[in-house]
Amino acid sequence: LNILRHFVDKGEQAASISQASLFRFVEAERPTLLLDEFDQQSNVDDLLSLLNSGHERHGAAIRMVPKGNDYIPKRFSTFCPKIIAMIGKPKDTLVDRSIVVMMQRKKPQDRVERFNQDMKKSFEVIKRKLTRWRENLSDRLPEVAPLSTNNDREADNWLPLLTIAEIAGSEWPQRALEAAKALSKDIEDDSVKIQLLLDI
Repeated sequence: LNILRHFVDKGEQAASISQASLFRFVEAERPTLLLDEFDQQSNVDDLLSLLNSGHERHGAAIRMVPKGNDYIPKRFSTFCPKIIAMIGKPKDTLVDRSIVVMMQRKKPQDRVERFNQDMKKSFEVIKRKLTRWRENLSDRLPEVAPLSTNNDREADNWLPLLTIAEIAGSEWPQRALEAAKALSKDIEDDSVKIQLLLDI
């Protein structure tokens, strides 16, 4: 998440957030939320309803707010991009609305380049290029065939990324499609294993 926040629009990283803070912050800032250690949140179930509703642009929370001597209902948007890091499997409702990338702990023999502050300058250059590329995109995006899956929501999740790959051209459409199929299969296989344990 420390690296990803340098590439996203208005990235805000947090290891803890309350339900009330979440929808008010999203309404005020329209950020990209990077939620770390989500499995450690004591209020996961409370947050899930808001995160799930924020999967679509019309998602919102309605709360009563003071006005003069009375209270009136107010709509707070819950829609924004979100990157959630956690240990373990997310709730099924969250999986349905996500592209899940399974990660592994670094092994002793693995060698990776450490993140350092000098990298920030190159990150900023890349982010500016991505922003300019996005702004130059025509409103008429190419039509892309959705991912072939029995889960309509999963197909919807992948459509923006497959569209970006189509715009990038070259080998990217095929690579994106292969990644989508592989990651979707990982989730299906994991669900089968869990169901088998429950049946036993």
